[in-house]
Amino acid sequence: EEMIHNLLKKRIAAKTICITFDDGYADNYKYALPILEKYGCPATFFITSSMIANQELYWWDQLQSIILCQYQLPSSLSIDVNGTLVEHHFDNLGLLSEADWNDTQAWCFEKESESQRCQLFKTLWSRLKSLSLSDQQKVLQQLKKWSALPTYDDKDYQLMTLDNLHYISQHPLFNLGIHTHTHTSLDLWEESIQYQEINACKVFLESNQLSSLPSISYPYGDYNECTIAVTKAQNIISGFTTNEQAVTNKTNPLSIGRFQVKNWNAPVFQKHLQHWLKS
Repeated sequence: EEMIHNLLKKRIAAKTICITFDDGYADNYKYALPILEKYGCPATFFITSSMIANQELYWWDQLQSIILCQYQLPSSLSIDVNGTLVEHHFDNLGLLSEADWNDTQAWCFEKESESQRCQLFKTLWSRLKSLSLSDQQKVLQQLKKWSALPTYDDKDYQLMTLDNLHYISQHPLFNLGIHTHTHTSLDLWEESIQYQEINACKVFLESNQLSSLPSISYPYGDYNECTIAVTKAQNIISGFTTNEQAVTNKTNPLSIGRFQVKNWNAPVFQKHLQHWLKS
């Protein structure tokens, strides 16, 4: 909130940081929030309303459980994803060796991998991203049936509850923000769908008496000129992207860059932080 105020007034100070969290994962509340409280650090949590309301796992977490978190899968896959046939054939009858399992569990999405599992995950991820929530769910149901996925431990993927959101919205350090209704890639849809996605999240926050900032984080960082226009039409004054750019007094308030903090140890994080502050 303070950063947006200063940006609109063109008074961004050097070496200042704005902390944001996307998606509304429960681990943000369980682990990050107490640390932020301890050190008095303000933060904004951007939430996806339908996922919170239904306590439904995000599609990419379900896909990870199906493709990457089982020792054995059927030896081949043939599935229609919104009119595109995706076919894949595994070596070793779909069974992972211990070494392959360890490599798969250590894999990061941004890295190239020779693992057949990782390659299939990235192929399906790219196909599913462009679909509506209902179509994503249909594909996931097919994949679960194909894989004979047993009940899995989903505690790492759980989302915040309404009680968690109320605590955040009433806390002097924290704010809630908009992350659309179904976490759709806004730039892939026409104006009416973009409007509905943003408005539905606003309505969810208002109807549940959750105070929030007039601010949006674009899912996947994806947006276009139509998104900006729709955002303005709903009296939203700031929008956050995933573009790795420092905020300056010249930054457009509706296309604010951010730097993603990955699974780094303290020395690596400190090195990145120093580099970002210099930029």
